[in-house]
Amino acid sequence: MAFHSLRGHVTCALFAALFSVVTLASAAAQSATIAGEVSLGARGNPLAGITVVLTGEFGPDRTVTTDGTGIFSFTGLTAGTYYLYTRNTLGYTNEAFGDVLCKVECRGSRPGVPLVVAPGATFNANFVLDRGGVVSGVVTAAGTLAPLAGVVMTLYALDTSDPPAEIMRETQTDASGAYRFEGLPAGRYKVLTRNGLGYADEVYSNIPCPGGSCFLDVFAGVGTPVDVLPGATASGVDFALDPGAHVTGTLTDATTLMPLTNACVYVLRISSGYVTAAAYDCTDGAGRFDAGGLPAGTYYLWAITEDSSHVPALYGNIPCLQAVCASQPVAVAASTPIVVATGATVSGRDVALSPGGGISGVVRDASTLTPLAGIDVRGVVRASGAAFQVVWATTNASGEYVLPGLPGGTYFVYVSDFPRNGEIFDDIPCAEARCTEAELRTLGTPIAVAPGAVTTGISFSLRRDVPPPAPDGLRAAVAGFAVTLSWNRPGPDVTHFLLEAGLAPGTTAVVLQTANQSLVASPVGPGRYYVRVRAVNAYGMSAASNEIEVVVTTQGSAPPAAPPFIEGWMSGSRLTLTWTPPYVGGVATSYLVEAGPATGVTSLTLPVAAPAFTYLPVPPGVYFLRVRAANAAGMSPPSPEVRLHVGNVPAPPYAPEDLQATVSGGTVTFTWRWPFWQGVVTGHRLVAGSGPGLSNLAQVTLGAATQVSFGNVPPGTYYVRVHALNAAGASIASDDIAVVVR
Repeated sequence: MAFHSLRGHVTCALFAALFSVVTLASAAAQSATIAGEVSLGARGNPLAGITVVLTGEFGPDRTVTTDGTGIFSFTGLTAGTYYLYTRNTLGYTNEAFGDVLCKVECRGSRPGVPLVVAPGATFNANFVLDRGGVVSGVVTAAGTLAPLAGVVMTLYALDTSDPPAEIMRETQTDASGAYRFEGLPAGRYKVLTRNGLGYADEVYSNIPCPGGSCFLDVFAGVGTPVDVLPGATASGVDFALDPGAHVTGTLTDATTLMPLTNACVYVLRISSGYVTAAAYDCTDGAGRFDAGGLPAGTYYLWAITEDSSHVPALYGNIPCLQAVCASQPVAVAASTPIVVATGATVSGRDVALSPGGGISGVVRDASTLTPLAGIDVRGVVRASGAAFQVVWATTNASGEYVLPGLPGGTYFVYVSDFPRNGEIFDDIPCAEARCTEAELRTLGTPIAVAPGAVTTGISFSLRRDVPPPAPDGLRAAVAGFAVTLSWNRPGPDVTHFLLEAGLAPGTTAVVLQTANQSLVASPVGPGRYYVRVRAVNAYGMSAASNEIEVVVTTQGSAPPAAPPFIEGWMSGSRLTLTWTPPYVGGVATSYLVEAGPATGVTSLTLPVAAPAFTYLPVPPGVYFLRVRAANAAGMSPPSPEVRLHVGNVPAPPYAPEDLQATVSGGTVTFTWRWPFWQGVVTGHRLVAGSGPGLSNLAQVTLGAATQVSFGNVPPGTYYVRVHALNAAGASIASDDIAVVVR
């Protein structure tokens, strides 16, 4: 059934043709087979005992093990698209089908190149694996050289796109202090320790770091890389751990002065603008603690009772609630620092915790009065017009909750009943599941909490006899004259969906009903269509989902959207690049990989048939890569950009993070954070455009500071991003933010 012209008078029959739902019957009862051989280095060297994993679009994964001749097979398959990869503990590398090398293990639900299997056909899929490399060593105590057993060893692979170091594997030292990592692809790695024996942990070679946050040092570029060659052993990656420093003290009740036996301390560290725990200990019967295993450095002490009956506090008796001390380095740094020397003990770091107040109540179903378990309850403090979440809890089987450990003050409480809309006390509905800061600034009933007392009766009656929230994630794929629409289910009580389509934004000319989360329409004539979906349950219909534009060209397709995710990594000089096919637009039939020596620059383009790409050899350098999807109707915009650093050459920084803007009249203030990952930053470039990704309005070079203000900015909407700079060049841009000046 085809379309005539969509301009002018539109008939019901026409729209019936527009979204004619096609039931896809089984092509045939014939089953298909996928079979192949796994060999070492070249065909003719079969590998027995290799696990081969088959994953498809539907149904559970299936696994088989290669026989003595390296052969495997999967039989009784329905026609469809499958993905295949290996898994082994025999010391060989692993691959996904299509010669896609995996990082020790193949990850993701659809790794490698897809296998499209026809009814009754046999698809041959062979794998050629390599013998993996090895990293080994011994961990001893410095000075005595006594072996240390039970030390957790962590291996990070370098030269990945984001993060620039990724955890690959963990193991433990044996009774002789020895450890061994096998089956490693060639490449650069970093090795670090984590122990509970009282020693200061290290990043190889001989770089002390706090065990709970050593990964920050790896991300910052600290330590010596270990080079692993194909099939070779990098031995002698040894560690001699020094005795760790200790922080000791006593925790007491600030009112009774009695020791607290149900309390713990966290030794906090601030690095790269983040707060992490470097050590941890709980009090004994006398309220004493001893947090050890620390290398020399500057730390901060945070104390909290296990039953949350007291107000958490930093050393110096500064109250600091859970969300603040877990995420706010400025708040932590305002407390008294504790400086420790190698192997030394800093004593007398006592903290007196004040009895905490609290807020309690019950969450029930409004219509049945049934208690609701598992509901997220959040406490918020509001000061100077700003709202900040400080505590949270989850209701128990009786629907009860307690927000404990609060200093005296005024709070606001809300519940999040995902996917239903949240509610602020007292009976103030929010627009979405999580109440926004704007709603908390202006709505809700203030709740007074006295020191040491619990304010009771802060209860909620949630309306569950209401229509569902709107579906989200509506997307379309166009293949020929067939349109596949899919979306996310917004709750378990949805009975069916209503799909609305029109010829202009917001209009509805046809409504189709389906119980599924997807629908196939075919044939669909050339045109531009606007589609939304609504969810329905026993209590009514939701608001409309996001609206999408579906374009079907005279060639029977539309250009695909940009691939939404791209990841790259290096194994020696071998580049492996993978990405996710676009969710919307036309179905991608091919791809184009773009590479250049600087952000946004393309000096090399390579056509690729599938969403995975291998290139060998890649010379040392810094590369910025993007991928475009294509089909007969055209090519997509580029994917998000990734950066790869190959070899020991200077590199630009990684992208700045958390770009934010504050508008006050015609003055706009921007703040951001330095990259979490490694990279020296000497300056920044702020870029503004009239649309996302554009730079047609301003490009301003700035210093290393992470805040800047601009005055007399004309009214308008600006799309802004920031690059970090150093002598090697500019980073990938931060995320775009939209700034509205009125």
